[in-house]
Amino acid sequence: MAVGFLQYTSDGETSATTHTFTSINFGAASADRILIATVHCEEQAAGLTGITAATIGGVTATVHVSALDTDNGDFAAVMTAAVPTGTSGTIVITTNKNVTCAFGLFLATGLASETPYATTSDLDDIVSMTLNIPNAGDLVACTSHAATGGITVVGVSEEYDLLLATIKGEQVSTVAARRRA
Repeated sequence: MAVGFLQYTSDGETSATTHTFTSINFGAASADRILIATVHCEEQAAGLTGITAATIGGVTATVHVSALDTDNGDFAAVMTAAVPTGTSGTIVITTNKNVTCAFGLFLATGLASETPYATTSDLDDIVSMTLNIPNAGDLVACTSHAATGGITVVGVSEEYDLLLATIKGEQVSTVAARRRA
């Protein structure tokens, strides 16, 4: 089993309900390839409920865990799709309200299942979580944060930490990380 980081992509500060990202690197094709997307959104108007539909390489993606902070519209999710063919493709993310959107993409092979062993989410300002990850297991995590200052991640390898946008006077930072147990 192996999980590797492929890329991070943002729509800049484009506000829309449908975000189409083309020519995305999917890595080497493999019969057992699962693509894992860590999705980050920031709402432009009240009422965001999350992802309403998503595809990776034309395959319907499954959202395994998500968290929405209704106070400031930060949204983060982890979704997957089994996409065995092609080395690049399109990712489409649809939400019920206008948002700016970004994602990180990871490639996994050799997984026993597309279903995560465990998931958790937390909306506190200081997030501290514990997950029981089996030996030789992999962790993929993501967060979004709207305020001045960045995000500090401890205990995992940070793959990206980038400014998604400045919205409603707040900096929206995103970070994703992975760790081999």
